[in-house]
Amino acid sequence: MQSETKTCQNCKVAFVIEPDDFTFYAKMQVPAPTWCPQCRLQRRMLWHNERYLFRVKSKKSGKEIFSMYPSEAPLTIWDREEWLADGWDQNASGLDYDFSKPFVVQYRELMARAPVPSRGIVALVNSDYSNNATSIKECYLVFGSSFSENCAFMENSVRVKDSQDVSFLTDSELSYECFFNIRCYNALYSSYCEDSHDIVFCRDCVNCSNCFGCADLRGRSYCIWNEPYSKEEYTERVRDLGVQSYAKREALKARVADFWLRYPLRYARSYKNSNCVGEYITNSKNVRYSFQVDGGENIKYSHGLYVRPTRDSYDHYRHGNNSELVYESALAGGDSSRIKFCYHVYTNCSDIEYSWNCNSSSNLFGCVGLNKQQYCILNKRYSEAEYKELLPRIKKHMDEMPYVDKKGREYRYGEFLPGELAPVPYNKTVAMEYFPRTQEDVMGDGYWWGEPERRTYQATFALEKVPDTITEVTDAILSETLGCGHGGTCNHGCTSVFRIVPQELMFYRRLGIPLPRRCPNCRWAERIKQRNPVQLSNRSCQCAGVKSKNGAYQNTAAHTHGNAPCPVEFETSYAPDRPEIIYCEECYQAEVV
Repeated sequence: MQSETKTCQNCKVAFVIEPDDFTFYAKMQVPAPTWCPQCRLQRRMLWHNERYLFRVKSKKSGKEIFSMYPSEAPLTIWDREEWLADGWDQNASGLDYDFSKPFVVQYRELMARAPVPSRGIVALVNSDYSNNATSIKECYLVFGSSFSENCAFMENSVRVKDSQDVSFLTDSELSYECFFNIRCYNALYSSYCEDSHDIVFCRDCVNCSNCFGCADLRGRSYCIWNEPYSKEEYTERVRDLGVQSYAKREALKARVADFWLRYPLRYARSYKNSNCVGEYITNSKNVRYSFQVDGGENIKYSHGLYVRPTRDSYDHYRHGNNSELVYESALAGGDSSRIKFCYHVYTNCSDIEYSWNCNSSSNLFGCVGLNKQQYCILNKRYSEAEYKELLPRIKKHMDEMPYVDKKGREYRYGEFLPGELAPVPYNKTVAMEYFPRTQEDVMGDGYWWGEPERRTYQATFALEKVPDTITEVTDAILSETLGCGHGGTCNHGCTSVFRIVPQELMFYRRLGIPLPRRCPNCRWAERIKQRNPVQLSNRSCQCAGVKSKNGAYQNTAAHTHGNAPCPVEFETSYAPDRPEIIYCEECYQAEVV
């Protein structure tokens, strides 16, 4: 079969469907997509709220609970424990399939009727202010994370202890304001480091210790700005730099950013892979045009598959964990297979299509909020024979009577659920992180935009009075309300004011960290600016022979291409207008190994 070029139904841009894509679609028994890969990813992401918690009342008990869905959502929200409990009829919300109406219209009605759990949590201990989390203990405002303990203001991390204000960490401990580190201990303000300890303001350092303001080091100790010192000199000079002072630390950030730009970056932050194209891919084989995948095999157009393994899947957003044959789904996985067009379907699930918030189930189509169920359509239970007879008729009906949204986009069988049905405002979803848009654009697409929450809290402690170092801070700060430095004027979900909690204060004192001047949301937004976009560009290596093309970096070793510019080209998430120096794999390894 030959490649085929199509025009995206959403953005009207041409995209190519390759022969191996058609092979996968045939295997999954689905038609080829009508939306391009980027628009498909955005559509899945706008269903997922990662970091926002809302106070709502359970529609079962009436008690106030935390929810990933706001009270304005047309849903029947129950506390998760109420939803998991026995003694209620999950099929009571079921609907007979109506062949006189589009499937999506009926599905919207079911979403309003069927009880759904308030949060996506499993095995939490003293961690109530969290969501999308599994097996975390003594955690506060932790999201999208697993198997972690004593952490706060953290997201998308696995097996992390005693850390705060961190993102995308793995197997790390005692970290603060860190990003994408692996197996690091006592790391501050550092990113993309691995197997390192006692580091401050470091980037792309591996197997290093006691380093300050360094980049691209391997197996080094007692270095400042990449220069070696004796242990005694290092200790004295780091003390003089005064990172425990808020004022001095903030001044250092600009110097660090400038220093990091002088050193080359690998064209892709991907490791231990075979035949992979994308960004943040590790331990994988045949993963193409994907991002943040660990332990994947035969994966394409996917994102956020952190928990290995994940196999033979396309357009799979988040989770993984021993899943296979997943297509056009979000938050699917956990020993699950043959999942299509679903959101939040997990734990021993199989043969499920167009379903949402279902667990430990099989053979479902168009279901909402089911647990340990099988052979259901629109939450109504059928015999196996009835189910198998009705299913092809419904798929045919979806083709013959497609749902048409407000912009004229058609949803036949094979399309993910329309964004019009998404249960969270666009500006509270991960789609807003990766595909930021204005309120006018979002509402013009027929999607939901959430108005800012009206807050009546007032700051009781002026920012200019916050002490410069943590040693000057008393326990009285726990009773104060601090004003965020952004004052609610940014687009980061700024809370305008924030409190310091006891767990947080103890951590700052332990590591000598000055109090923050911004709310957790604004600190998060600043931290994830380091994350590369989910978009690849064609570029060439910026090694000019003996130095980088911009002249900022002098090579330290001879390269195979000699003094001539490196001819290697690649696909990278570093767009051509980015300021970083980007080297191919061979040139980068020549410099850092």
